[in-house]
Formats: sequence, C-alpha cells, structure tokens
Amino acid sequence: MYTSTSIVASRWLSVREATGEHSQDRAAASDSEHHRAVERLRGLALRLRLVMAVVQVCVAALRHQNADCDAEVAHVLQRHAGDRLDIEIEQLDALIRRMERAAEARAGARGAGRTDAAGGRTG
Repeated sequence: MYTSTSIVASRWLSVREATGEHSQDRAAASDSEHHRAVERLRGLALRLRLVMAVVQVCVAALRHQNADCDAEVAHVLQRHAGDRLDIEIEQLDALIRRMERAAEARAGARGAGRTDAAGGRTG
C-alpha cells in the first residue's frame, strides 16, 4: 500500500527524470568524483617529483664524494630509481591531462544541450 510520502517521492522522481534534473545531479556527482580523482593524482605526482629530487641529490652527492663504490651506487640509483620515477611521472602527467580533457568535453557536451527559460538552446 502506498503512503502519501511514497506517492509524493515517486512523483518527485518522475518529474526530476522528465526534466533531466536527475541526470544533471548524477553528472554533477560524477564531475565531483572526477575532480577529486584528478586532485589525488596531482598530489601523487607532486610527491613523486619530491622523491625524484631526493634521488637526484643523492646521486649528485655520491658522485661528488667520488669514493670507491659511490659512482656505482649513484649509477644504480639513477638507472633503477631516477629513470623509472621519471617515466612514471610522465605517464601520470599524461593521465591527468587526459582526465582533464575528458571532463572539459563532458562539461561542454552538457552545456551545449541546455535550454533557456523560453525554450531556446543556450551555448
């Protein structure tokens, strides 16, 4: 048996779906999640750049000391840590750029489909 609250809720959802409000809310939530993901990736990229800087300082210090095995340690650090970090940072930056372009394209597509109060298309 339907209660008055469930009938009102059902009608409200029908109106929202008919007017597109529901899909706009979902799109806004998706954009918010997307934005948070991009921000987390930016934070990760920043931390990786810090690690890369630490590796570069260690490599430079080891080379400057010029002790018996320091050059070899510096070479290992550069090849197996520095070079790999550099590749990962570049890939992460490319992913962030793709995600930003995708978000801009989705926002543009939604904006192109909006109508004004008189029923005319905006954008």
